[in-house]
Amino acid sequence: MAFLLAGLLRTHGIGQGLPGLYDPDEPLFIINAIELLAKQTLMPGWFGHPGITTLYLLAACDLLVFLGGRAAGLWATTGEFATQLYADPSAIVLAGRTAIVALSLAVMATTARLGARLGDAPAGLVAAMLLAASPLHSEISSLVRTDIMVSLFSLLAMLASVSVAQHGRRRDLIVAGLWMGTAVSTKWPGAVLALAPLAAWIWAWRQDRRQWLRGALLLGGAMLLAMAVLMPPLWLRPLDVWAALINEVQPAHVGATGGNWLDKFLWYLAVLWDRGLGWAALLIPVGAALAMQRRAMPVVLILLLPTVALLALLCSQTNVWQRWLVLPMPMLSLLAGLALSAVARAVRGARSGWLVAAAGTALSIPLAWSAWQDGTARGNPTQARAVAFMLNNVPAGSRITVEMLAFPLLKGNWSIRYPFGPVGCVDGRALLAGKVNYDDAAGAQKGKQKLVLGTINPARIASCWADYAIIHDADRWLNEASRYPQEAAVYRAFIDGGTIIGDFRAIHGVSAGPRTLVIKLGPELPPSPLR
Repeated sequence: MAFLLAGLLRTHGIGQGLPGLYDPDEPLFIINAIELLAKQTLMPGWFGHPGITTLYLLAACDLLVFLGGRAAGLWATTGEFATQLYADPSAIVLAGRTAIVALSLAVMATTARLGARLGDAPAGLVAAMLLAASPLHSEISSLVRTDIMVSLFSLLAMLASVSVAQHGRRRDLIVAGLWMGTAVSTKWPGAVLALAPLAAWIWAWRQDRRQWLRGALLLGGAMLLAMAVLMPPLWLRPLDVWAALINEVQPAHVGATGGNWLDKFLWYLAVLWDRGLGWAALLIPVGAALAMQRRAMPVVLILLLPTVALLALLCSQTNVWQRWLVLPMPMLSLLAGLALSAVARAVRGARSGWLVAAAGTALSIPLAWSAWQDGTARGNPTQARAVAFMLNNVPAGSRITVEMLAFPLLKGNWSIRYPFGPVGCVDGRALLAGKVNYDDAAGAQKGKQKLVLGTINPARIASCWADYAIIHDADRWLNEASRYPQEAAVYRAFIDGGTIIGDFRAIHGVSAGPRTLVIKLGPELPPSPLR
């Protein structure tokens, strides 16, 4: 039941925006995966998350799409395949998103199995149901990102950690270490969850402290082995890997800069309540307290301790992101499930199974309805509505500036400009047709912010001036104009220098995405401090 629900929610709206790519991070993974095949290399051009396993998965999906299309007669050569992709990348994007959905289902299965291994199968099933219905988990599961993959590999390491705690065998610790190394090769914060196998080993050998250091070295060695195999840059370009790791630590990010530790903790709690687990979030501290009271050490060491450490890490970061909750969410769901199962046993004793199932279903229904509405809205993004408006209303031959990968605009007979950091705006048709090197794009991005109008060199704003502009990032910068005065001034120049002819906003259950504006620009830049 949980897997059917999860599949329905995650595939509902999975084609969001296609053939346009409007998620800020998806293009990075998709383009880098294509380059792995184009250059016939295992050495990615980007490893910031580091995201290696995700890039390899996407490259495999791309290869399968190519072979399937060639067998169907859609293309005969890699050149024809590439030409089709740059006109409409839907085939490879859908393949990648579908693969992530499949891995999300594996996350639920592993969560349920972990609950059973920790001694409470009903708790595992409740946790899987909550994950299946979660709006946040459903959203991230239908996008090409690293979060679902690092969650799966970390859970598999925790599953092996249960055997470590029970038997104290080195082979189980090695398996846990290999899974943890795979998790870290996917996303750096996964390293925190190595506390689970380490704590399990120490518990298993609590009477022999001489084994503690040996276990730590064995675990670390297995992790490094997996990372060395999966991450060629780790040993071929270690300085680049270090630079990429440092670059991920952002001092601030527009629209995502948090406050103090308590502010960030409360922010994550609000997200967990609103989009994560709903009313089930109230059961999490109950599950944690019961585990501590009963001294259920496998639960405390393998589930509670790493989860607390991970949440502390998230709250210590400068920025806050909803998607960061995806990694601890299976563990939080299990704590909620353990609490629910314990309460049901206290009420019904041995016949508590039906009560657990009924309560879990009741907690999941409102989450599932919210997730379904979100999926409907994601399938109709504000950017796609704005692009459709332009296709129907902007005259042929016009010059237009866009700040998104709006592939449908290639259908129009327009001159397209696209923001490209310090150089201002470049030929958008060349960019969308794959004639601009992504390495140049990474350099233009400066590693910190996205390629949008706000991050261009203000002195080059004239290179972006056109007859029409379609912008979707203005509100974020204007809301923080005191912190980003230069970036906000760029958007003010565009808004003040024209007439808004299309204003597309999110509508709950109907359309999702940032406020997107279509502006008919005046013949000249307005007077501003930028000039």
